[in-house]
Amino acid sequence: MKEIIIAIDPGKAGGIAHMERGGDIQAVAMPKTPVDTVDYLRQFNVDCRVLFVYIEQPGTWVASGKAGPSVDSIVKLNIQMAEMRGACMAMRYPVKMVTPRQWMTHFGSVPTGQSADAKRARKEHIKGIVQEQCPDLKVTLKTADALGILLSVTTGWRMSHDV
Repeated sequence: MKEIIIAIDPGKAGGIAHMERGGDIQAVAMPKTPVDTVDYLRQFNVDCRVLFVYIEQPGTWVASGKAGPSVDSIVKLNIQMAEMRGACMAMRYPVKMVTPRQWMTHFGSVPTGQSADAKRARKEHIKGIVQEQCPDLKVTLKTADALGILLSVTTGWRMSHDV
């Protein structure tokens, strides 16, 4: 039975990545609907043992002005994160929440800021790092953070027998 770890970057600009012990890594853009997301995650019940699902915990910071996320976008993102967490729990997948700060520290200095330009710069930066570490993998802006989360929590795991 394959053992895998899954990483989820919630949101319509997010993605899902998973790694099989031994190194096979795959990533997809976030499915369009909650049902599509559940169907994607359900596939791992067939012949895999899911060791952990790492889900990025969205912030709750709300901008008071032009820069940063709106209340509406923060609420939507947290709803989607809760739906994914509930789906994983219903499938008996162990879930660990991880903050952006926790996983991004693995990659050293990362661009900061809440504006749309700052977020894009951060995603481009993470995308570049992931492309260097996984040259055979097609990395997009939608999958970059999920892959970044995955790589940050699995360093050394691909070759090891311990989680």
